[in-house]
Amino acid sequence: MIWIFEILAFNLAIVFVTELTASFAFGAATWRKIATVTLINIITNLPVVLSSLCLTLFFEAWHDLGIVVLEVVAVIIEGFMFSKFKTFDNRNPYFVSFVLNAISFSAGELIKIFDK
Repeated sequence: MIWIFEILAFNLAIVFVTELTASFAFGAATWRKIATVTLINIITNLPVVLSSLCLTLFFEAWHDLGIVVLEVVAVIIEGFMFSKFKTFDNRNPYFVSFVLNAISFSAGELIKIFDK
C-alpha cells in the first residue's frame, strides 16, 4: 500500500517543480498566486494519478484514452480555477493551464523513459 503514496508523492513533486517554475514565468510572482497554483495542483493531480493507477491496474486497454480524458479534464478544471482566482493577469487561464500541464506531463514521461 505504501507504493501508492510513493507514486503520488513522486508525481506531485514533479508537478511542483515543473509547474511552479513555469507558473512563475507566466506571471504568478506573488506568494498568494504561487499558493493558489500549489493548492490547485494538489486538488487536480491526486485524482488524476489515482485514476491513472486504476486504469493501469484494472482497465489497461483503456489507459491511453483515459489519460487523455483525465488530462483534458484537469486542464479545464485548473483553467477555471485560475480564472476564478485571477492567478495569471492578462493571460488566458486555460492556455496557461494547458501549457503547465503539458510541461509537467512531458517531464513525467521523460522520467519514465530514462528510468527504464
